[in-house]
Amino acid sequence: MASYMLVAAVITAIFFSIIGSAVPTEQQPIPGRFTLETRVSNTTIIRKRYVSRLRADPHSTYHLVHITVAGQIYKVLPDTGSSDFWIPSDKLPPGQRGSHPVYRTRNQSKIHGYTFSVEYADGNMAEGSMYAETVVIGGLTIRSMPFGAAEFMSLTLSWGFEDGILGLAFRRISSIKPPGRIPTFWECIRGKLDRPLFAVALGLYRTGTIDFGFIDHSKYVGQITSVPVYAREGHWMVIFDGIEVNHARKMSRFTVVIDTGSEMIHLRRDIVEAYYSQVPNAREHPNDKYWYFPCEDELPDLTLFVETHRVVIPGKYLNFGRIKGSLMLCSGIVQEAEGGEYAVLGLPFLGVQYVIFEPEIPRMGFAQLAV
Repeated sequence: MASYMLVAAVITAIFFSIIGSAVPTEQQPIPGRFTLETRVSNTTIIRKRYVSRLRADPHSTYHLVHITVAGQIYKVLPDTGSSDFWIPSDKLPPGQRGSHPVYRTRNQSKIHGYTFSVEYADGNMAEGSMYAETVVIGGLTIRSMPFGAAEFMSLTLSWGFEDGILGLAFRRISSIKPPGRIPTFWECIRGKLDRPLFAVALGLYRTGTIDFGFIDHSKYVGQITSVPVYAREGHWMVIFDGIEVNHARKMSRFTVVIDTGSEMIHLRRDIVEAYYSQVPNAREHPNDKYWYFPCEDELPDLTLFVETHRVVIPGKYLNFGRIKGSLMLCSGIVQEAEGGEYAVLGLPFLGVQYVIFEPEIPRMGFAQLAV
């Protein structure tokens, strides 16, 4: 009997050792922190400023992330310049669906009486009804997260590469009606994070990351400079102090929006003129008011001052591409913020920085991106 029990014990031990060895050993996501890898797209559609005669340079990029809604994966643009989270729905007319996956609407998931209608600075828009479903992003699952299900999209949006927009700005600029009761994406996840912040390391023309709930100290060099955010208008807005080009400084103090959804740098006219004064053959188009230059010209590096923080953007990243209809002339990434437009620091700025967003303070941190 004793020998039988010994054999049984040995067999049991071997069985459980086999089962144990079959368990995956890869590291599981830590619930309160996760990292999204961004995929680079050069055919994206959001334009924060429309210039009729320009086209994007082949190297112009946006960063997209994957997010799962009700079991369906979507490629969305993380956008700190807007606050609405929306995806295409099966209520879109067939001609507006493009090649996008669509959310299959269910009446039991609809948030009755609530709609969204967001218009971007280029005139593109999306609108529809609000729904709530299980959303998975990184290692985080959020049940009953509200989002917009688009029932109408501008054609440019319909044929863009990204499926939807993941707004990361403040609730104040949400387009949801009636206002004030539907939480933003950030408001839904902040309580589930180790720290109420996210940080972007987008890089230029390469994949990047967005860290939620923690700061990855391996992604930057030097010290983090923290600056206050002026969020009363709903944007990630900080103080801009001026530029330096070829050792010549032009100082001018105003607010700028830090915008992951823009590939441009829009600044006040005096600053833009100061930059292009260092480009001998640069000219301003008399009608469309954008700056252009011979494509063969090398642009100078641009140093920006944000509060006490100094950021250098290599000139090779400031060429937006050839003007439509011209083989010889190119337009610049640096352009004037016209009329009532906000000054904006988009991807060329973000692409050389590790940028920390702390909505609850609100505050931002900047450090030089590690190579």
